[in-house]
Amino acid sequence: MAGLREAEGARSALLDALGSQRGDASSRGEALREAAEKAAAVASDEDERPAARAWRTFAAALGAGSRLVAWQHAVREAQPDSRRHLDSAHLLAREALDQIDLGDPAFAPVGTVLTAIAAVSEPTEVDRVVDELGRIPMPLPLARRRPRFRGQSRATQKAAPEPEPIAFATFELAGEPAPDATIVPANHLVDLRLELRLTEWPGWAEELRATAVSIAGESAKFPSYTFARPQSRDGDSLWTVADSKKLVISVIQPLGDAPLTFTLLIEFVAEDRRLAVRTVGQRELRLWSTDDSVTSLFTGYEQLDVRVAEILALIHESDALGSQSERKAFTRFLRGLLRATLTIQNRRYYADATPDERKFQRDLLMLLDQQDALAGRVAEGSEIGGGETDLVHDGVVAELKVVKDVEVTNENAPQFLGQTTSYSSGLGAQLGIAVVLDLSPKKSPLGHPANYVHFLGPELHGVPDPAYPSHVAVLVVNGNTPLPSDYAGRKLGVRDDVVQ
Repeated sequence: MAGLREAEGARSALLDALGSQRGDASSRGEALREAAEKAAAVASDEDERPAARAWRTFAAALGAGSRLVAWQHAVREAQPDSRRHLDSAHLLAREALDQIDLGDPAFAPVGTVLTAIAAVSEPTEVDRVVDELGRIPMPLPLARRRPRFRGQSRATQKAAPEPEPIAFATFELAGEPAPDATIVPANHLVDLRLELRLTEWPGWAEELRATAVSIAGESAKFPSYTFARPQSRDGDSLWTVADSKKLVISVIQPLGDAPLTFTLLIEFVAEDRRLAVRTVGQRELRLWSTDDSVTSLFTGYEQLDVRVAEILALIHESDALGSQSERKAFTRFLRGLLRATLTIQNRRYYADATPDERKFQRDLLMLLDQQDALAGRVAEGSEIGGGETDLVHDGVVAELKVVKDVEVTNENAPQFLGQTTSYSSGLGAQLGIAVVLDLSPKKSPLGHPANYVHFLGPELHGVPDPAYPSHVAVLVVNGNTPLPSDYAGRKLGVRDDVVQ
């Protein structure tokens, strides 16, 4: 391969640099600069092949590493203006990071080192970061592009690679945009519309096919879509196709279990050729399928189940929102608390009484202990960070509050996040639950229970964009509720956004 010699030269120079004595910063920095120059010479700036981009990024990492070594040496020698070497290393690293996709596995190793270089702030960190350069896999050697000679016919030229098609996918369920995860009825025909917008449509492709793969097997009938090539591109210069078909799931997958996941597979097809299409947008459809029985529902209320599904969709299989065991414990605890609080509200436990938090806690614990999944598994009064929690299930905290004068709304619910988040963090958890008993005067009738469940993410100290955020489910339990007959003849306010 024509680029093998240059690649080996860069590799040899890097090994020489890493083999230099750490104390001899001058020679080590010079060796790294030489390795960076040889790596940069492997690919031209005009070459946009993936391997060429990998070499340029690799060269940038080596160059930034050489500037770190120069900074370390300058600090050791007490040279004036040593900071300029560090600023240069930071700038080179950040510029290189801006040119790559950290989600691309091919750039992940070098991206990790570039990120580390950009974060160096102490000379003692330099040796460790520079050593990491030797662990970056070397990019593939490049084949030299052959120049086109005069007299060489176009037919003998190697055809330029076709642009890679990319498909942007969106789903609609029953005429509404499909959320990340939702509930569908089992053994029912559900309208499923798929729209695909493609950047390219190869001339050889006779049709486009779309289906989905899933572990559901024969238990789910996901429709197959076949599209012919449109007559022309749309107004956005894209190839757009869409169709609606029927989806059927014949198994019950209630909330609390992992949803059934359908992953979209799109291919261009001809008689003797296939091409898988890279898909972005809504690549997956995650569904819970329930029947009409009460045991199939998470809470016993279909609309409330949909609200809970929205919450579980945010945390499902997301390592950034707690460990798998924490997410499962949160799901069990949320389910138990919803059932318990619905019992308290529907049976008007506190229609006239004004209980304190201690009584509220005892009543909740009694109802939780009656549920098989939680019996004996909810603890009271764990001391954390100088305070005492109310209820804890498998490391997930539920903090209880009683509010008597102000009705609890989505706007003022954030006031209940701080204590719950603090206790959760003290237990090493990211998910928590605040249960608020609203005893304020009820001037209007209660709405559906789904209106009184909020899921909020509090701001955290020192981390405006945390890698491991905290979230709190706020469950509002309404007490001090009048009888339905108490509203007879009473004039109520009317919302002005109701469809006439």
